[in-house]
Amino acid sequence: PVSHDDNLFLAEVLKGAGVKTSFAVPFKYPVNAHFDQGFEDQTVQPASRYKKEINADRIVDGAIRYLTDYQKLGQRFFLWVHFYEAHHPYVEHEGLERGSSPRGRYQSEIAWIDTQIGRLIESIHGLGLDGTTAIILTGDHGEEFREHGGQFHGDLHIEDLWVPLIVLVPGDAPRYIDTPVSLLDIAPTVTE
Repeated sequence: PVSHDDNLFLAEVLKGAGVKTSFAVPFKYPVNAHFDQGFEDQTVQPASRYKKEINADRIVDGAIRYLTDYQKLGQRFFLWVHFYEAHHPYVEHEGLERGSSPRGRYQSEIAWIDTQIGRLIESIHGLGLDGTTAIILTGDHGEEFREHGGQFHGDLHIEDLWVPLIVLVPGDAPRYIDTPVSLLDIAPTVTE
């Protein structure tokens, strides 16, 4: 899908409120589909249509550069970091092997992304931004491994639709919310 210019994106709202907006992503899809509306700074790492490059580490490197700049300037910021590794063809990462089956290689991809998210969060702590930075971690879809005859994603089965949603807000006590929510709730929650 391609967005229309008259759609209002979260980054546009935040930019209008004086928040610095940036993203670090693995491919040009957000730019080509006009999902980049409102982002002042953009770092796009090269990736082919069929994911021949592993680049979560470079995406995090770009995100850390933004965080370092924000910290130096004392700016409020909104930073979108996107990973692509957990897509077919799945790659087994050294030291993170989970088996050679497609599901095992997918789990290895998830483990690799997890190490990079850990590195990003460590940098937030190291820069002293952890007391003022909310972190929202989610996925846009799951993957199916022939549970219903299909594979990859794009169906309306639970394997495709259920994704993690973890929200860390400084000062809020940890809790689990078992009420179903939608990713559509993220933007209004952030602006609130």
